[in-house]
Amino acid sequence: SSNVTLHTGVEAKSDWFGDKYKYNGSSWSANTSFKGERFLQADINDSVTTINVGKTNAFTSSGTVQIDDEKITYTGVDGTNLTGCTRGAASTSAAIHTSNDSVTQI
Repeated sequence: SSNVTLHTGVEAKSDWFGDKYKYNGSSWSANTSFKGERFLQADINDSVTTINVGKTNAFTSSGTVQIDDEKITYTGVDGTNLTGCTRGAASTSAAIHTSNDSVTQI
């Protein structure tokens, strides 16, 4: 196609996911408009601090996610989990969530 540029020999990002990064022809940068999304792999109560999302490559290494009306900050990822979670962030209420609920980076 005439509107596509193919770059070869580009080092792959180890945590690549969809549009998480942009490549400008010489280097990678974070795509600031990207919002990662995965799904809960198991039910969680309102106090867990580790949240299993299956694969964490859709998310930044720390940040905030939302499940239903609850915002949750996290301080790390370990491959399948968001870790160091603080529940009920940004004046929301910690809640119970069920498997397959959407977890979206905000």
